[in-house]
Amino acid sequence: MPDPEEDLLEKTASLARLELSAAEKEALAPQFAAILAHFQVLASVEVEGVPPTLGATELCDVRRPDEPRPSGPFEALLDNAPDRRGPHFGVPRVIDEA
Repeated sequence: MPDPEEDLLEKTASLARLELSAAEKEALAPQFAAILAHFQVLASVEVEGVPPTLGATELCDVRRPDEPRPSGPFEALLDNAPDRRGPHFGVPRVIDEA
């Protein structure tokens, strides 16, 4: 009779597109069953009336309107470039000419 732990492991491995050897299946099946047992404990927790949360803290992202604003002085920015080529930043060639 097939082992239900191994059957569930094989199904999960198949869904994850993992190829497991017989030795791996034998070693992983009890570990996988233990992990799933922990989820069964979590599933049995009574959460009726508990408000849902989006995270572990009440922190939220700081949002501001996306409004255009002027950048730094153009010449001063180019003066910081390690390789300036006229009014542009110089960068190393990454594509060979064909």
